[in-house]
Amino acid sequence: MAFLFFRKTKIAEEPRTYKRTAMCESDVRLGAPGENAIYHNNIEAGRWGLHANVAVDLSDQGRGNWWGHDCPEVLFAAGVDSDRIDALDSFPYGQSNAWELGLEPGCDVTPPEAPFIDSPEDGDAFLSSPVVLGMAEPFSIVFVYEGATELGTTIADRDGRFAVELPPLDTGEHSLYATASDRSGNVSSLSSARTFRVFVIGRESPIVGENGKLLVVGLSATPNPFDPTKELNQLRLSLEIDAVKGLGGASLNHRFFALTSRRILDPETAEPLTTVYGMTEIALGNQGTVHATVVDEWDGTDRGAVLENLRAYPSDLSVAVVRLYSGNGVGPNPRLKPGPLGPSLEQVAEIMMAMDPVARSERPKPDVYVDYVPRDLIPPPRPDPNGILHRLIW
Repeated sequence: MAFLFFRKTKIAEEPRTYKRTAMCESDVRLGAPGENAIYHNNIEAGRWGLHANVAVDLSDQGRGNWWGHDCPEVLFAAGVDSDRIDALDSFPYGQSNAWELGLEPGCDVTPPEAPFIDSPEDGDAFLSSPVVLGMAEPFSIVFVYEGATELGTTIADRDGRFAVELPPLDTGEHSLYATASDRSGNVSSLSSARTFRVFVIGRESPIVGENGKLLVVGLSATPNPFDPTKELNQLRLSLEIDAVKGLGGASLNHRFFALTSRRILDPETAEPLTTVYGMTEIALGNQGTVHATVVDEWDGTDRGAVLENLRAYPSDLSVAVVRLYSGNGVGPNPRLKPGPLGPSLEQVAEIMMAMDPVARSERPKPDVYVDYVPRDLIPPPRPDPNGILHRLIW
């Protein structure tokens, strides 16, 4: 009568032991009498070796087991992974999860296809380092390079999607490409390159308002990628306003506010998903430069539905500094008169929507706006032969 079981391999000075496992008894079935073959098994042997009293092939017709050896190692060594030289596995696998991934036995020597970068696209312009989005072989390791410098890496998900966060990039033109490596160490060819521009915002290279009275000197949107079911995505904007030129119309009947309007865009189509607004009151009393910080928060909802998947979302932005009447009378723009805590969300939305280039004819009276930077348009920090560019934030 033939019998077989698995023995635990010797690890360091641990004495050799033998053990029959319930997993093996339930998974192993002998072939037809006289064939001495084991069919339809899916044993992950790992640190276990095969012990048998007859010659046996522990594999079915083209499917074997994983014996704790990854490619490019020998996947099954008769007499080492088994007690008998004729107790073997003719179709061993090269990794532990080969069944789940639908891989063939043996070592995979076929490299994955080159990744495809969806974003950034050629010619894009960003106010912060973008997140590289694309498709690659599921579960492959994706590497993003600029020249010979690796900028980031991640693992593609089961659908092949990947998102690679980049370190801060310098102002100027950048060209990136990606490669993918599978579990067997096979490396793909290079993806097509993507060339884009980055404008680093700071005091030395600010965004200047259209009237020259405000400077955007700091900008971030984090975390990105983010999981809307667990965290919030937050924009933080730092402004400097010329107190003399920009806030010269201060009076007891007026208050000044810094406002932001951020459109969250679909990372694949660039279509707007929703708009979030930020507001802060500007403290007066300084005759030099006044500093203000505006913060908004996005909870990941679009028209009330939670965006369940963890993704990176681009956005674009408009900024305004406004002077609103807050005296006892109705004032020149009654609909925009702020309450004790400042303008309402509806009032902020009305002010900011009137700044959109397609709606400028409906803008409230010009004396509301001290200065502004409209969405989609940004003057480059230095003369640009290509003209004004679309602004994106990651």
